[in-house]
Amino acid sequence: MGALGPDGVIEAPADMVNKDGSIGWKFGWWRVASGELTISGRRVDGPAPPARGDVPSGYGPSGFQASGVTFPTEGCWEITGHVGSATLTFVIFVIKRLGGVSAAASCDARIWPKTVVSCTEAQRSISRGASGSGGNPLIWLTTLEGVDTAFGPGRQVTNQPTDPATPVWVFVYGANPGPDRFLHVADATNPRTRDGAFIYAYTWAELGSAVLPTTLPAPILP
Repeated sequence: MGALGPDGVIEAPADMVNKDGSIGWKFGWWRVASGELTISGRRVDGPAPPARGDVPSGYGPSGFQASGVTFPTEGCWEITGHVGSATLTFVIFVIKRLGGVSAAASCDARIWPKTVVSCTEAQRSISRGASGSGGNPLIWLTTLEGVDTAFGPGRQVTNQPTDPATPVWVFVYGANPGPDRFLHVADATNPRTRDGAFIYAYTWAELGSAVLPTTLPAPILP
């Protein structure tokens, strides 16, 4: 049995959290008995739908077997693997690790999650958008709520997304606070971003000389 986490605790990063809030995790099994693996699971510290097991084919009748388990909620879970009449049960505690992520120095400096509008497309759109700023920005992929909390910008466009969890690209131009520092925020889910559409485009003075965050929350992507 593999991937149980240190001390039986799974801390799922943002890319393992599904859009509905459930948590996906991969487990490896070693089958001594011959047969097909099935997986069941129940939460033992509170009410929740059962865990869902996914067992891909192609691993033969015995030996190693990869699998995935989807936990509908955080909590303490009892998971049982079944092969014929043989069973193996373990208990594991599942939590989400949705801590902040630091800025990247360029679009090429990080392997980003797949979004409708890529980092490069969003950055290129700035010359067609409201700001016209250049240079190398600090870049985050975060949420609209993360931006609103960190920078406190006022609404600028009538078609601004209403979902605070909307994934957005954030570009901060200008290394030092002053007239050259500029905030540009674009929707990572809206193809119109490629044509210059934006959510926020503010000078640092217009933001009231906001404090530049060291991290912003990672978005939950489908």
